[in-house]
Amino acid sequence: MEGIVQRSAIPKEGYRIFLQGQRKISTLYRFNISYYLVDISHFFLYFYCIVFTDKEKLITIRAIIELPLLCKFPWFDLSWFYLVIPARKNDPNVKPSYCKSLTLPFGNARSFFPLITLLFTTFLHTIGYSQQWINLNPFNQPPGNTLLSVDFIDSLHGWAAGEWGLILHTDDGGQTWEVQQNHTSDAHIIRVDFADAFTGWALGTNGTLLNTIDGGYIWNEENIYVVASPNDLVFINPSKGWLVGSSGLVLHTSDGGQNWEAQSTPLGDSVHFGAITFVDSSNGWVVGSQGTILHTSNGGQDWLLQTSGVDWALRDVDFVDQQNGWIVGTSPDTTGTLRTTDGGQTWQVAGPEGVAIHAASELDAWITARERYVGGLIKHTGDGGQTWEQQASNTENYLNDVVFIDATVGWAVGDRGTIIHTADGGQTWVVQQTRQVSHDMPQGLFVDEQHGWFAEFYPGRIWKTEDSGLSWVIQNEGSGFSFHRIEFVDAVHGWVVGGTSASGPFGLLRTTDGGQSWETISIPPLYRVTFMDSAVGVAGGDTLYRTTDGGRSWQAKGVEPELRFGVNDIHFVDDQNGWAVGGSVDALDAGVILNTKNGGETWQVQEREVGAILRGVFFSDLNHGCAVGFGPFCGGVIMTTDDGGQTWEYHYPSCPWLNDVFFLDASTGWAVGDYGFACLTEDSGATWTRVETQTHADLGSIVFVENKRIGYIFGEDNTLLKYDRGTSSVQPDPPIIPSAFILDQNYPNPFNPVTTIRFGLPDAVRTRLLVYDLLGREVAHLVDRDMTAGYHQVIWDGRTASGREVPTGLYIARLVTPEFTKSIKMVLLK
Repeated sequence: MEGIVQRSAIPKEGYRIFLQGQRKISTLYRFNISYYLVDISHFFLYFYCIVFTDKEKLITIRAIIELPLLCKFPWFDLSWFYLVIPARKNDPNVKPSYCKSLTLPFGNARSFFPLITLLFTTFLHTIGYSQQWINLNPFNQPPGNTLLSVDFIDSLHGWAAGEWGLILHTDDGGQTWEVQQNHTSDAHIIRVDFADAFTGWALGTNGTLLNTIDGGYIWNEENIYVVASPNDLVFINPSKGWLVGSSGLVLHTSDGGQNWEAQSTPLGDSVHFGAITFVDSSNGWVVGSQGTILHTSNGGQDWLLQTSGVDWALRDVDFVDQQNGWIVGTSPDTTGTLRTTDGGQTWQVAGPEGVAIHAASELDAWITARERYVGGLIKHTGDGGQTWEQQASNTENYLNDVVFIDATVGWAVGDRGTIIHTADGGQTWVVQQTRQVSHDMPQGLFVDEQHGWFAEFYPGRIWKTEDSGLSWVIQNEGSGFSFHRIEFVDAVHGWVVGGTSASGPFGLLRTTDGGQSWETISIPPLYRVTFMDSAVGVAGGDTLYRTTDGGRSWQAKGVEPELRFGVNDIHFVDDQNGWAVGGSVDALDAGVILNTKNGGETWQVQEREVGAILRGVFFSDLNHGCAVGFGPFCGGVIMTTDDGGQTWEYHYPSCPWLNDVFFLDASTGWAVGDYGFACLTEDSGATWTRVETQTHADLGSIVFVENKRIGYIFGEDNTLLKYDRGTSSVQPDPPIIPSAFILDQNYPNPFNPVTTIRFGLPDAVRTRLLVYDLLGREVAHLVDRDMTAGYHQVIWDGRTASGREVPTGLYIARLVTPEFTKSIKMVLLK
């Protein structure tokens, strides 16, 4: 086995490693395992721990540590290399084929591993909080993402993929499915294709291409820089594959996707290709817009036009051998299926329209279709397309893809995470997975670790938990109210505010028994309510109100100048000092920040026409505060102040709309928003780092309890995330102080839409980080302040200081201190 280092090179005590990925972080382990796999590429060190439990299955745990390898270790070979080390000699469960070519860029492996151990011990603090937010999935529902593609290699092993980077895997024929993490949350996976049990690819809507060589336990992103949008791919073995897309895109790889070359077609870029299939290394077909069909008999060196006789948009193609093939698409009428029995020399209309097709033989084929208002459509022909039978799918959700491994065993996938299975050719379909019920819970809170509530906007149900969110009970079944926010000050006193019900406006509900009973209080519609204690509270809607009797009666309070739109959030740091924020979609530039210094009796405008609709506000003390929301053209907006709101600094983190914010102290805070977005600051909001939440649901509210040790995030579609700061095994190490100034190359590069710039300071110093275009004009001012010694990173979103997006091109990032100046080149590709 080339490159294998013998057991004598491994210290008997093993190595400290950081468990991350498929498993919840629990502790730092020191133990011996079967294999270590190290992958170094350019500026990042990936340390994989692969545990082979038996001959059929392996468990992979991944940790990532970012290192400026060029600066600190110039002797590293920048080419890819893998190092595999067996902890047991002659392990029968491990085969060399599991690994790529094995090389070492240095001589002494014994000296290398103490370095690896040191790096893991030293850099653990750079591995963020992503694995510490756990989705409790309180209603025990599978992921509800729409599934767009499915592939099986045998009756047991299969993959399904879809929206927001979701990839599912089964090794028991679909009885159970597990999520495979791939760190691709901003792309929909439109095609998943496996050449064997280990080697597979996943293609995303934004050109994302993922590859795995271990069955999907680790997915690595491959780089393909194309202007067109890829739509489909196919691999006939682990090395040879093709990819097609818009503007006539056809790419081919013969080395497993490490390199791609364009293949020309007689149509140039005049058509959009939607699907591709190959039956062997030579014979393949591509289909696309305007009824286009191309065929190759030499692996794509030459593509020849075949006559379809139609001008449909062709969506999918499948061949069972060199002669018999099927195509499905959409047409102006109800037809949409084509069939050939002579390799495509002639094509005949052979059935209804659809979105996906799979053929088991020259006679048997299945299509899935999406007809308006009719879901769950799957149709079968057993006579070469002369007749089609609609099969009972047992689901009303739209189906998007179908696959069969023979004439009887197959699967189809669709909306709401639906997976159906048949073992008799579709005579009966069984639902293996689907999201049966969805509770939107974006507005919720906990008063301690055990007791929490959330309110559904409609149909206005209130839910309570007494076991830290693991289970929930309804407290008011089917009220018909529309709820906006819920508030509790302890385990018994609570309030819910909203808009209207079937009987008209209601404004507010209150409880004094923990939600067992609720009293309706008539008041104009409200969006937010907060209480300082069980008696004194403030609520906001089109104006502000105050109560001193627990919410039985409310008095309107004026705002100077007059408030022109609604209040979305209110926060008090004590019983006198509070802030309120708001805005309206009817006045996109008219967001407002209000302040009171007398418990809500009077309010003054601190900031108006802020250019954003503000959804959340939080102050950690009388000086340090943060407001979040969204702008009409710039997505998420963050505003911070360190003088009590007299002045505000704007931040545009290139993220979705932000809905809520919570600070643990003056420095550390969290913001959450749409599409599962969460970000963390540890410098009072000057810089923000995105944190992976493992969900793509809109997140509406965040709260910390138990002395801010336990955190909860509420979101739509059954989403409840929990974070325990106290039991986390990973405690941040003291900051690492570099011995010299460092400016690393940005990553990724090229980038779109954001890139991370990392730099190191040996001493506390005034620091500026600027971005220039090629003409020397300043584009962005990322940092300009006194900074502490240590490593720092800043995210640039490709925008100017005013929030304007910059065009594609080459940009210069320059780090400037009184003693050091260095520049790097960055490429923005859109």
